[in-house]
Amino acid sequence: IQLRQIPDVDLQKLENFLAQISQLKEWVFAYQGKFGDPIRKTPFIDNIKHRMSIPGGACQFDCPDLHLFLNSPATNRQEQLANWLSNIKGVKTSIEVILRIARENGSWQPNNAPMGSFVIETNEQPIQLLRVRAINNPKLFPEFSCGKHRSNIHFMYFDEQHKKLATKNEVAFELARCQ
Repeated sequence: IQLRQIPDVDLQKLENFLAQISQLKEWVFAYQGKFGDPIRKTPFIDNIKHRMSIPGGACQFDCPDLHLFLNSPATNRQEQLANWLSNIKGVKTSIEVILRIARENGSWQPNNAPMGSFVIETNEQPIQLLRVRAINNPKLFPEFSCGKHRSNIHFMYFDEQHKKLATKNEVAFELARCQ
């Protein structure tokens, strides 16, 4: 690979990363059927899925297997959940790797959102991921509205009645545009 020939590349990290990608590729090619099918086709999960749409369908007398599961020891429940989730662990790991690549592809730039809003023009280069950090007010959180040509970041907060409101103050933040 050409990356090995670049002097600033950490060869140990590169080899670890390539080994992880290779393992994920092998896992994907070896996977049988659709991702998550063994979980979806588990009779216990299937029964609960169908009963949840019925009013009162998850009651003890109507869905005793759910009641037994919920009242089993926590270690048994955790073991069963881990067993179900192990079937899709490769999907989770693949998503984590893709997100890590996208996140590391952006650099942090200081910005200010006058009146709590900030517009990003996306005409020039496609943006895969927007990241926001270092908001001075811990009660504020960003809300994104993205389109083909521009993206908007609105900084919001919750009032005492837990109603979401937009701040009207200037907000200093850092933004990474990951392409």
